[in-house]
Amino acid sequence: MFVAASWSMQQNCIQVGSSQLNCMLGSDQDQVWIGSQDSIIYIIDTCSMSCNKQLTEHRHEVMDFALEESHKMSQTYSCSADGTVILWDLSTLKVKKQFQLTCDRLMSIQLFNGTLWCCK
Repeated sequence: MFVAASWSMQQNCIQVGSSQLNCMLGSDQDQVWIGSQDSIIYIIDTCSMSCNKQLTEHRHEVMDFALEESHKMSQTYSCSADGTVILWDLSTLKVKKQFQLTCDRLMSIQLFNGTLWCCK
């Protein structure tokens, strides 16, 4: 990890799982979410610099995240290659909603003006 302002190394690698890591998302709750080819979302605590939670609801590789923040709530969307999209409550790390897209190889998601865009 690098400090962006100074480009100085803060810490060497953190090992999570044994599969390729596909995506990352930082939240305002001192967490970094990492999506992996092994279908697991690894949650890194930025204070302790360790993996403190694994979310295992996806069944295929996790491809992307989208963060939705407002003054009322914070929630994150995750997507996997099989077209599964999961909406997570950031405070509880529980699934709020889940749906399945009928597409082959979902690659990316993005929130724009309250609409979730999905790209394959």
